[in-house]
Amino acid sequence: MLSVAAAFAFPPDNEAEATKILTNNGMVLEGTVAKIPSMVNRPTAAQGPVGSGSIVVVDDDLRRTYIGHINIREVREGDAGDSLEKINIPQRFAINNGRPITSMGPIISTSKWDGFGRRMLKMRGPGNDTTNIVQGITTLTPLWTQVQALPSAGPKLVLDQRIATSSISAADLHKILSTVIDQNNPDHRLKLVRFFLQAERFNDAQTELEAIVRQFPEFQGLERELDTLRQMRARRGLDELKLRRDSGQHQLSRWLLKNFPHQDIADETLFQVREILKDYEEIDRRIELINQQLPVLLAELDDDRLRSDLAPVVDEIAAELNVNTLDRMASFRRLHDDAELSPSEKLALGISGWLLGSDATDKTAIPTDNAAVAASLVRVRSFITAYLNADNQNDRAAILAAIRAEEGGLPRYAAQLIKNMKPPLPPGEKDASISGLYHLQVPGLQGQSDVAYYVQVPPEYDPHRRYPVVVTLHGAGTDALKQIDWWAGGAAEAGGRLGQGTRHGYIVIAPQWGEPGQKQYGYSAREHAAVLDTLRDAGRRFSIDTDRVFLSGHSMGGDAAWDIGISHPDLWAGVIPIVAQADAAAFNYISRYWQNAKYVPFYFVNGELDGSKMVVNGPQWDRYLPRVGFDCTVVEYLGRGHESFQDEIQRLFEWMGKHRRNFHPDEFECTAMRSWDNYFWWLELSQLPANQVTNPQDWPPPRGTRAMEVAAVVRTAPNGDGNIYVKSSAGVVTVWLSPGLVNFDKRVRVRVGSRSYDAAAPDVGVILEDVRTRGDRIHPFWAKMELNGR
Repeated sequence: MLSVAAAFAFPPDNEAEATKILTNNGMVLEGTVAKIPSMVNRPTAAQGPVGSGSIVVVDDDLRRTYIGHINIREVREGDAGDSLEKINIPQRFAINNGRPITSMGPIISTSKWDGFGRRMLKMRGPGNDTTNIVQGITTLTPLWTQVQALPSAGPKLVLDQRIATSSISAADLHKILSTVIDQNNPDHRLKLVRFFLQAERFNDAQTELEAIVRQFPEFQGLERELDTLRQMRARRGLDELKLRRDSGQHQLSRWLLKNFPHQDIADETLFQVREILKDYEEIDRRIELINQQLPVLLAELDDDRLRSDLAPVVDEIAAELNVNTLDRMASFRRLHDDAELSPSEKLALGISGWLLGSDATDKTAIPTDNAAVAASLVRVRSFITAYLNADNQNDRAAILAAIRAEEGGLPRYAAQLIKNMKPPLPPGEKDASISGLYHLQVPGLQGQSDVAYYVQVPPEYDPHRRYPVVVTLHGAGTDALKQIDWWAGGAAEAGGRLGQGTRHGYIVIAPQWGEPGQKQYGYSAREHAAVLDTLRDAGRRFSIDTDRVFLSGHSMGGDAAWDIGISHPDLWAGVIPIVAQADAAAFNYISRYWQNAKYVPFYFVNGELDGSKMVVNGPQWDRYLPRVGFDCTVVEYLGRGHESFQDEIQRLFEWMGKHRRNFHPDEFECTAMRSWDNYFWWLELSQLPANQVTNPQDWPPPRGTRAMEVAAVVRTAPNGDGNIYVKSSAGVVTVWLSPGLVNFDKRVRVRVGSRSYDAAAPDVGVILEDVRTRGDRIHPFWAKMELNGR
């Protein structure tokens, strides 16, 4: 029998590790590292030491991740030796000799794992035939699981796949492990503890180790190791608590805090728990104090009309002031006991702070101590809501006139009011059976049917808080609701969802963008409109952080996400095409738009055996990966085909958490070829030259047709004056201006071709109409210039 110390030891801090790579976008990749010159002729595996080439591949035995060498910030060398615990699962007659499967069709279904680690996989083969493969788990590691084909009726097929061990349910994993772990063998049991520890399943590791200590007297000396596990588990609980807090789930966070274990937990961890509790208690105290003070100040107003105008907002604050909105009251909290301010001035600070927020970049739009102006802001906000809901142009004109007549109707006030108001339109039809699920529709293009879409909001959704968003596109033969399930988790018995989108506090939007029976993406105006109009409509109804909107899709939907993402790079914080392929045989837009990928991050997920996708996509990735300024990641799962790749979802959320859109680039150079691909950040083009536009219905393009190029640069002089230069062959160029792009207090010149113009002044009408049509309440444009482009 081994000694306690020799039989059981936690991995030391200096344990040999695989090489770690820190990328420029903040991701950490770990595994065997090699360099390759091209994705077109890439090797089948990353072998040996770093070679030559501008593309780096990191192989962690589950997947290969490809990034550009130029996007590596730091390399931490290590021994890529075999340090993971491996548990072999005996499978009689696992097929190693036979006909290898070199290409896999779409997965139709997979059965549940049985107690021996076996399942049935059904996939679609050539000619739409169904192929059944019996699979068995042969190796389990904390990171990856090896799954091989087992004998069945028909030819011997060799299939060696890797799946993420985290994708196996806890119940199934325990069931499988119980068949190979000898409960009376302490070495087996300790191996299982190490397995759970490396998988960061600290609860399982602690439970197993406690059972070992009880069963085997010779292991009574492992109390220190048990304490280490308790601390790991507590720190993991604290991390989860912080994640829920940061994603806006404060009720759950408070519950977790109150029920946090205290016995035998390190003081450092408990100190952090107490500090978070104190923060919440302080928030509660401040909210209570504000709600006590405002009614008193309102009662002290001498002006009956002002009191009548401001009373509803005091009631609104009492109902809606919370952890998400408390920062708006910063000026009021700082000055509420200032003896030099009158009750009217203090109340005005509270009301205007609530309406305008505390994040105004324009100092003249900060909260005011003028009660009359505060009352005007209240009226203007009501007018803005009415304007954004009005369908009739004459009604909007009348409302706009009323806004212009108000002291609070200046552009600087209107922009802040819009930024801090709740969505102007109601959220729509709510599903009765699933918490937070909405079913809506938007009008299709002229002559086309309406587009249905679903929105899943996270738990504790608050319209005053801005949420990151995933817009997800279904593949052929599936639907929008399945995309909601993929990102937010399937509906639980209680009617909620327990997936990663829920944990991280994302809104998930899924349009039913494909037509019935559609098998391929068509690169059409109808498809673009179905996606973009859905996003705009959702932005009017839900509180969306427009700088954190990610576009994704599976299969045919992945093709669409790639094309729509690269065609409209100004809209997305990132694009995630899953099992996508660049360009149908009939079209060639993605390859002609390749330089647009410089301005939007891409994260591709693919299977090694998914037909020829890796080869077909290779030329595009060879353009993205090696170039400066392109943020591109390509993931290839070993032995896998055309699947949904739920295995990757945790890394996807990590990647999304590191990306935000740059809404005000001061320089860009993009390509367009379709008539509707005519909007880039703050530049809109119309009257496009015929020899530079070919829509899908007119494909292939006539000889001599080339894609249109548009370039724009913003330069700021030392004195603050601005100059904007636009190069385009469009007949009309519309330049949209906002404070994030130029300083309206300085002279700004706009040059298009050989003509130069003074910039237009801010206009509240431009702000309102821009918000009404684009739905972006965070970044409204303040001025519009429609200029001759030739």
